[in-house]
Amino acid sequence: MTKPLIIHLAKLLFIFFPFVNVAQSYPVPKTTQFAGITINISKDAQTIIHNDIKNLLNNKTYLNVKLDRVLLYFPIVEKILAAQGVPDDFKYLCVQESGLLPDAVSKSNAVGFWQFKRETALDFGLRIDEQIDERKNIHASTRVACLYLKRNFQVLNNWISALNSYRTGLGNVYKFIPKEWYGSQNISVTAKTDFYVLRAIAHKIVFEKEIANYKPSNISFFEYTFNTGKSVVFIAKELNVSEDDIWKYNRWINIQSAPEDKPYTLKEGMKIIDLTLSKASREVSIPIVKGEVATQNTEIEEFKLNSTVQIHQVNNYTHTVKNGENFYSIARRYNVSVTDVWTWNKMNKDVKLGVGKKLFIKFGHYYDPPARILAQDIK
Repeated sequence: MTKPLIIHLAKLLFIFFPFVNVAQSYPVPKTTQFAGITINISKDAQTIIHNDIKNLLNNKTYLNVKLDRVLLYFPIVEKILAAQGVPDDFKYLCVQESGLLPDAVSKSNAVGFWQFKRETALDFGLRIDEQIDERKNIHASTRVACLYLKRNFQVLNNWISALNSYRTGLGNVYKFIPKEWYGSQNISVTAKTDFYVLRAIAHKIVFEKEIANYKPSNISFFEYTFNTGKSVVFIAKELNVSEDDIWKYNRWINIQSAPEDKPYTLKEGMKIIDLTLSKASREVSIPIVKGEVATQNTEIEEFKLNSTVQIHQVNNYTHTVKNGENFYSIARRYNVSVTDVWTWNKMNKDVKLGVGKKLFIKFGHYYDPPARILAQDIK
């Protein structure tokens, strides 16, 4: 093939395939920061992270759609993380978990922004029923994610370990984290490090850089507070916004009117997003995209973890069954699985517990006050 012919073919390719994007990439440093911890990255780990980065950048159209959601939701997530004392970098974990899609569902039936399974969500005080699913609510689910991460951090004494435990659970994370990570502000990762941690680093590298150069659409949210029981039809007319936008950005609500069990917040702008927990008496608010309705300031009281919470570690402990307890409540108390309790005591689901029965708890921890009491402010 002659050189002129090669040039002509190159021109033809450009004419017929101008939309083909060559995925850019970002270098993976030898050392980076995540959640205030210095992470030293081995060459083999750099290769894995680099591949994750290429995958994230591979489809520019899809990436831009994600970036639109990032710019809409990050201000909300950042505010809650800061209020709860969770490092800001965990906002990238929310992108990693769900792409900031409120109704994302995993193969294991984890749901929502932070991908909570039903049992965990209920344990931490989220409401899930035929009326609403708070896992699909950016405010409620982010607060619970903070509670979950802080609980695990208090046990593991390392934010990267806490991040890893978000995938594995607290009971299983010890299989994946080195002992020397405990309490350390300087750790090393290799190809043997859990993929979840390496992928989190990739997400931070990509979205931190992409956000800096991205031109967002002129859409943002604000919260509109209203009394409970109003129908979505009524709210749409009152605010002169589309019902479709209300439903689109408030996927947590499954009924035609606002729930009446507690205060809620809908979000709006040119669009409407979702619930915030306000401690005002029986009020609900909607997210609305700025520009379609008059600006309204809504003060939202931040949920804060009880500062007096105590964590008690247990090892080779004997629990005496009390009235009203069952395997599930006991497992929750010590933050282990029901299967753990059954295995340690050579029991199964068919065993009936009686008051005074002794159960062996190999390891675990519990809170004073218990986690369910800590979660009451967000129920």
